[in-house]
Amino acid sequence: MKDANLAWEMILSKVTITPQDVPTIIQKSGSYGCWFHAVGNGSEIKINTSASHTPSCRPAKNAKIEKFQFLKLYPNYVPWRDGTLDRESAKAGTFISSYVFGLINKFIV
Repeated sequence: MKDANLAWEMILSKVTITPQDVPTIIQKSGSYGCWFHAVGNGSEIKINTSASHTPSCRPAKNAKIEKFQFLKLYPNYVPWRDGTLDRESAKAGTFISSYVFGLINKFIV
């Protein structure tokens, strides 16, 4: 996988230029969970409900991903996806890991 900083800049740029719907993914199977709408503003990614896909996630009001959170979660993606890291450990004390892992799955993997 790409360097975490490079991955952050790639994803942030893509959703800043073109906000888009992104699916969350289910551990091991890779099938889709709920969808969310990612909107970048040049320094963070805001997470909203999807108006175009169902089921739509119900993110907390003002949900966002900041760079430090992304960098903390990025190395957990592959072990979580492969099932060698449990969900609790993978989310590293955050409530945004589903969104971060969905973005990684869509744009990096």
